[in-house]
Amino acid sequence: MIVFEGHLYKEGKFWLVEIPALNLMTQAFTKRQAYKMAKSLIQDASGQTELKLNLIQMDDLAFLIQSDDLEALIPLLLKKQRQKQLMQS
Repeated sequence: MIVFEGHLYKEGKFWLVEIPALNLMTQAFTKRQAYKMAKSLIQDASGQTELKLNLIQMDDLAFLIQSDDLEALIPLLLKKQRQKQLMQS
């Protein structure tokens, strides 16, 4: 199983969704939409819209997304980490 931590931030009329380990961010108009967007953000980034993800709300602004599909998510994690390192160089 793989688990990614995520955070929500309220900025003006938008809710920002951040998944730091994958260097991903999106936005939504409502908090409810933001949680849905968190899952679809990972699905879109992995190229697998049918990817099964479980979102666990930790507190008002923090959540975890977990999945057993390591074959889809480990390559995505490695790709995003390489991109992040290249940007910092």
